[in-house]
Amino acid sequence: MRETRERENRERETRERGEKREDVSLRGWQAYRKEKKSKVSVYVNNLPATLDKFGLRGIFSEAGKVVDTYIPVGRRRGYRHRYGFVRYASNYAAERSLQLFNNKVIRGHKI
Repeated sequence: MRETRERENRERETRERGEKREDVSLRGWQAYRKEKKSKVSVYVNNLPATLDKFGLRGIFSEAGKVVDTYIPVGRRRGYRHRYGFVRYASNYAAERSLQLFNNKVIRGHKI
């Protein structure tokens, strides 16, 4: 009961200060696990028009574990844009991909 009141008081104080509310349900190792699972996205420009998200995943998986890839599609005509995003599981894999693929030529396009 006392812990509940203390938590409510802390939440009220943070709202009054205009700060973001911290997730009070996560404690100890759970908060550490949530932080450790953070994902990093890498922006890739000048992609070939024929490259889809599976091809992008195949190319960029050389740098590390790829969680997700995304290439936006135009609303009106349905064509793929010439840029995309590759989401990695770790910061190390994202930085390695920058070293490996920066200014690399893929299917005639320098990315």
